[in-house]
Formats: sequence, structure tokens, C-alpha cells
Amino acid sequence: MTETLISHFKRYILRNKVHLSNVSDQYQTYQCWGPTTHGLWGSYVEPTAASKLPPGGLVAKERFCDVGTKDPRNSDMGLRILLPSNTTPKLPGNFRYVDYSDYTLRRLLLGVPEGVHDFFHNASLPLESNMDIMQGVDFRKGCYLGQELTIRTYHTGVTRKRIVPVQLIEPSNSFEDDHQYVDKSFDNRLPESQSEIRLDSQESQLASSRSTRTASGKFCQGMYNIGLALMRLDQISDSNGKPNVFTTENGLKLRAFVPDWWPGISH
Repeated sequence: MTETLISHFKRYILRNKVHLSNVSDQYQTYQCWGPTTHGLWGSYVEPTAASKLPPGGLVAKERFCDVGTKDPRNSDMGLRILLPSNTTPKLPGNFRYVDYSDYTLRRLLLGVPEGVHDFFHNASLPLESNMDIMQGVDFRKGCYLGQELTIRTYHTGVTRKRIVPVQLIEPSNSFEDDHQYVDKSFDNRLPESQSEIRLDSQESQLASSRSTRTASGKFCQGMYNIGLALMRLDQISDSNGKPNVFTTENGLKLRAFVPDWWPGISH
């Protein structure tokens, strides 16, 4: 994927004196989250005697990385920092290292898409991919690929499909409540990325001969019994607000959820 991205960027260098090189083996990315994470960014420490600062001199700023940011996609995602491969973040003792799967699980539950399995190559649109609510689109700027379609959709105020969190169960089971939960014992094969999702003809009030023939969404990626999917927003729940039941291409039952951190979005 890295080489594909570099090749894409090179198409737009034109006559500019810009050189691109792959240094991914020299750096690594860390994600830090938790209730005290945001207090780390831009915090200050008192200068020590070893700093030899004169009275009234600059206050030494604590920096555990040169490249990083508060994750703009969602405040609960914490900090995203980039460090040389031979270093680790200098964090307080109440932080602990976890497996990469913990990050993936958190991201899926929040409904934050990432990577080629969520953003379909040459098919995904910015607003359907939630880039407008994850600080990924600046509507005050122009001159980018797909600008006209993106700004036209934005001004209509209606985005009919978006990537949302989904939950899966075996076809012989039924959903017990209307809340998300993680079942780490779920070992069924997950649907393929971009595979179609349709309304369940037996369990959904919206189901009709037409609605079951037409796909309601496409699966992105998942882990255990949860995942992300690009879904039609008007079909996620019935008139009473109860989540509809869908069926994946490999026969699993699925339901979708609108994240509670989304702003008020017309659909």
C-alpha cells in the first residue's frame, strides 16, 4: 500500500522540486488514549538546574515526540504520535502498552474507518466515509479531486449512505437487545470487504421484494462480532427506532448503529 500511495503522490509533483521516499521502516506510529491523555499534549514542566536557563528564561516544554497530534477523527481516539523505530513514548506510569488489536477494537466500536478495507479503492466518497465529521474535509478550500461532487452533496444537506458500526451474530440466533457488545468467543468467518448486505426478509419491517433484492450496504472490515459497514442510513432502523436486521453474503445476521458522537446529520 505504501508504494501505491507514493506512486499516486508522484502524479501531482509535476515540475515542483519535491522528492518522495519510503521511510516507513525508520518510524512507528503510536496511539495513546484514556481519560488523562489530552492533558499530556502541550503540558509544561519546570526548568531544572541542569537546563541553565537565566531568570525569566523560556520554560522547558515537555515533548515526547516531534510529530503528533490529537486524533482529529474522534476525541475518544486520544493522541496519534510518530516516533523513530528505536524509541518509545515517554508516558506517565499509569499508561500501559496493549496489543494492536485493542486499538482496532476501540476504533471499530467508535465507528472510525481506516485503511483500504474501509475506504474502497476508486469507489469511496468523502462524505460517505465520514470525512466531514472527522475533520477530513475543509469546505472553505477547493481544487481537489472530487471537489464538485463533494461540495454539491454537502450543500444539499443529505448523505444517504455512511460508514457505521455493525454487529454480527450467527443466523440461528436473535439479537437480545439494542446495544452493542463484544463477544470475543465469536469465531465465525467474517464477510469479505465490499460484500453486500441486505435486509433480512423475515425480521425487518422494511423488507419487501424490492428492498431485499437491492443491497442496503457493503461490509468493510470487522473483528470478533463487530465491524464497520457502508449502510443506507434510512434503513438502519424502523419507524420505532429499533435496529433492523440484515443478512450478509456469507449468511450472518447483522445490525447497524448510528454513533452517538455524530453531530445532528440529516438523512
